[in-house]
Amino acid sequence: MTGADHATADTPRLDALRDIVGDDGVSVDVDERAAHGRDCWPRLIMAERAGHASPGPDAVVWPASHDQAAALYGWATAEGVALVPYGGGGGVCGGAAAPPATVAVDTKRLAHLGPLDDTSGLVSAGPGVIGQTAEEWLGVRGWTLGHFPSSITLSSLGGFAAARSAGQASTKYGVFADMVAGMTAVLPDGSTLQRRPVPATAAGPDLTGMLLGSEGALGLITDLVLRVRPKPAASRYAAWQLPTFAAGLDAVRTVLQQDLRPAVVRLADETETAMGGFEVEGCLLVCVAEGHEGVAAAEIDALADAAHAVGGTWLGEEPARHWHAHRYDVSYQLADAAKPGGMLGDASVVDTLEIAAPWRELPDAYARVRQALAAHMDVVACHASHAYPDGAALYFTLAGVGDGDETRARARYDAVWHDAMDAALAAGATISHHHGVGRLRGGWLTAELGDGGMAALRAIQGALDPAGVANPGGLGLGEDGQGPKGRR
Repeated sequence: MTGADHATADTPRLDALRDIVGDDGVSVDVDERAAHGRDCWPRLIMAERAGHASPGPDAVVWPASHDQAAALYGWATAEGVALVPYGGGGGVCGGAAAPPATVAVDTKRLAHLGPLDDTSGLVSAGPGVIGQTAEEWLGVRGWTLGHFPSSITLSSLGGFAAARSAGQASTKYGVFADMVAGMTAVLPDGSTLQRRPVPATAAGPDLTGMLLGSEGALGLITDLVLRVRPKPAASRYAAWQLPTFAAGLDAVRTVLQQDLRPAVVRLADETETAMGGFEVEGCLLVCVAEGHEGVAAAEIDALADAAHAVGGTWLGEEPARHWHAHRYDVSYQLADAAKPGGMLGDASVVDTLEIAAPWRELPDAYARVRQALAAHMDVVACHASHAYPDGAALYFTLAGVGDGDETRARARYDAVWHDAMDAALAAGATISHHHGVGRLRGGWLTAELGDGGMAALRAIQGALDPAGVANPGGLGLGEDGQGPKGRR
């Protein structure tokens, strides 16, 4: 492995870990370690399905304070022990999967909520807080974070920050990085990096911003100060039938470039529309607008005008309300489909893939990536969401019927990701909008950042983590033999 030589579970090191986090903050239980050996990356689930599950890290630790986390990282650097942060385990790229010869750092005891500054609209929260827990805690106090990913019931706030997550209402509320007003983190050598919560600053570069998207490779977030908003006073729902995906993209672009920000503007292509069970010819566009009643109504009216201008037909509120009521279902449906004996048969391939591109490049990115996926998969569906004035994200769902051979299934999985990432880059898209890099996309990070950008990232990592203890193998910064190989 890159950096640290080993993280054996021998007695002296276990004793040292117990001295830092307490006897009840360390486990070498076989099941506990195995659970921290994977996140929700389908390739790891496929390996487990085939009987090749990783035994996981040598130990799992639960620091309960910033000081404990700092002591842990200082000790790991001195001892050469690799640490892999683990939040809720909801990531889908392998970034939190702790391999053997590492120690998993579970953040669930770093789970404070509050205080809430209801004058400034700021709340302090620990990285181990699960997204749904945070939303419920805020909700009873009349506030919302506005971050609603489909993994909200199992993913953590620290994971959202470390992977630059985006929720389903990001068009209004922003991606998670936009919600971070302040942060405290432990760097790999055990030192502290902190940014006070201020609305904006011109006092040099945003150093804590390095931790957003770093996926544990530059340290561990121990506290977040997040921007929150009052719960919306009104919610409006609307849906339209669009003749083509391209027409729908034009309608969404028109509205976003009028400085309007509906919470959700989601355009399903023909395949996803049909899979949703709607009796709609062409593509389904759903919208949820919320906030001030007048603003929400204006956003719906503007989208209605834009949709009708490209041949759209008003479908009323029901399709949007139905989508909203079932918006988290897809994660569980995909998991069930991929199980042995599931609807796709044994050794199936199921995954999702998200990219983003400017409006000008978006139709070409859709066509290229869809073609790359369709060359290997039996079902390819897509929707456009997370819209901005200058572009949007494309979210593909892919499924391949299994033939019973798990070795071929993993090769098929690697091939589809290899071709899709190359197609995304060729179209001018980013390789990830909000799922992150992990061990899945690391092979394409140099192509994404450029040689100079990757050299800068490696230089920063080398300066902050000369011992190589912070999640080695993640973020494209090391070879660990997992996942498809891209253009390093």
